[in-house]
Amino acid sequence: MNDDGDGFLDVNDPLPLDYNFADGDLDASGEVNAADIPIAERITLDPETATRLYLQHGDVRPLAALDGIIDLSVTLMIVREALAPDTL
Repeated sequence: MNDDGDGFLDVNDPLPLDYNFADGDLDASGEVNAADIPIAERITLDPETATRLYLQHGDVRPLAALDGIIDLSVTLMIVREALAPDTL
């Protein structure tokens, strides 16, 4: 079952009722860029600052590893994508 239509089965979906964009675009600019980096860093240091929208866009791990958490490994993936596009 896929209640939110994002392509992730609910059993594996960390946010089963919210669409997972998993694109790293935390500032909703339409692309991953340098503005997304401080947002990811802030969430890594203080996870309680993560809004549902940030979690929908921020967890860029591969499908099998999605957990709805933006931690250091995810932040580094976002940094890499912001500095060298098309690496996610």
